[in-house]
Amino acid sequence: MKFKQGSAAARQVTNTNGTITISVKVPEGLINTDSNVTRTYQIARYHNGEVELITGTYDPTTHMFTFETDKFSTYAIVYKDSTNAAREKNIFFLKYISFKNPSYKIII
Repeated sequence: MKFKQGSAAARQVTNTNGTITISVKVPEGLINTDSNVTRTYQIARYHNGEVELITGTYDPTTHMFTFETDKFSTYAIVYKDSTNAAREKNIFFLKYISFKNPSYKIII
């Protein structure tokens, strides 16, 4: 992000002084319409050559995804689908297994 004040030259700004809250509307093509599928959204943040997944909250009424960040970066909405039957069957295991590299679809 570039910041310009008055006649001073614009300068690159990459960090904030604290955490900011951002809300983005999930595009219609990414909204789940299958009642047999649970879709989990996250944000992929690309900053200084690294990608980090950021959790947040999705409001199915407004289709807004809200997350917090402390950097001005490149962001993309990502999601993971799971079938409700698989979720119910594996709920016990999900409580005890940590996934370091979940399979997400990245939409840019």
